[in-house]
Amino acid sequence: MIAMPINWRLYGARIHADTLTDGVTPRDENVARLKSDIRILLPSNPAYKSVEARGPEDDAWREMDLAVISSDDLTLKYLRTMPGDTIKAGEIVRFADAYWLVTDEDSDSEIYQKAVMQRCNYILKFRDDTGTAVERYCVIVSNLRYQMGEHTRDMLTVGNTHLQLFVSKDSKTRQISRKTRFIVDDIDAHEKLTFEVTMPDRVTGIINGHGIYKFMVQETPAEDGDDMALMVPDNSEYEPNDPSTGRWY
Repeated sequence: MIAMPINWRLYGARIHADTLTDGVTPRDENVARLKSDIRILLPSNPAYKSVEARGPEDDAWREMDLAVISSDDLTLKYLRTMPGDTIKAGEIVRFADAYWLVTDEDSDSEIYQKAVMQRCNYILKFRDDTGTAVERYCVIVSNLRYQMGEHTRDMLTVGNTHLQLFVSKDSKTRQISRKTRFIVDDIDAHEKLTFEVTMPDRVTGIINGHGIYKFMVQETPAEDGDDMALMVPDNSEYEPNDPSTGRWY
């Protein structure tokens, strides 16, 4: 016996005729059915994973179940949430014994939320305007990877002494500006390198007020006040005397 395809619209019209006349369109029913199918089928997909996520200003992690899709770039993964769940650019994800920075999100989340995350490879350390030491998971990319063609997005042609740094926007990272210095190196290195922000980009990674900041940093000489043991630079010369205006000493 040959199985005939089901006309879902006709089926819905017959058993839910009252619903269709109350303003619920066939599209609404199709969207609801698709969401239900995803909730049922996604947990059996090999890409279905349990992760922990935290917003830039959040203290606690929250558990999430979503699809984590690998790419040819081992440091980059694509996310697909369950219907009704959201994940935003700038959030940190704890997955596979690593921390990941959500660098972009799809604004259309009617069915599910799509996003991109990149593996963090450094903990950025600096002092805020009160002198308190701050640590942030971040992504640092060598310009050489762009020059060799490993990446095609956000390609920049700059000197080899430059690095690109991506970090969540929050109340502390908003204080980072041009000439802010960081120590960026292996903690076990004998002579650690320091870098200075030469081009802050606080626009292209922001979506509706949240997201990531992108900083171009260039190697610069170390200062006597740099704490190489703790990897915290001395930015006293550039600390803002009025955080609301961003003026410098």
